[in-house]
Amino acid sequence: MRYGVAQAEQRLSIGELWHGTGHVFTNDDGSPISGERVSKDFAKIVKRNGLPHLTLHGLRHTTASILIAQGIQARTIADILGHSSITITMDVYGHLLKGVQEDAINVLGEQLSGTL
Repeated sequence: MRYGVAQAEQRLSIGELWHGTGHVFTNDDGSPISGERVSKDFAKIVKRNGLPHLTLHGLRHTTASILIAQGIQARTIADILGHSSITITMDVYGHLLKGVQEDAINVLGEQLSGTL
């Protein structure tokens, strides 16, 4: 069942007790889920599935690292992470770009040496 349908059914079932916050992920009454609850639920899922310790914030860093390694533009990564400025992205993840930059220079060198 699609999440929006399930939420609409829940809203109808509790009537006036529904808190119409506009959030996608909510408690049963429509109120926003606390960040602490989301983190605890995620930790339970990780443990239940025998995965190594991982936090939601760790997933964020993993996402950024993978995107950088794949050569995705820093502006795009900043947008995905919701950073208000590319400067924030570069301050946090700039050190990871060194390897990508070295790869780019090597590719450029190979291309130039083949055309000379």
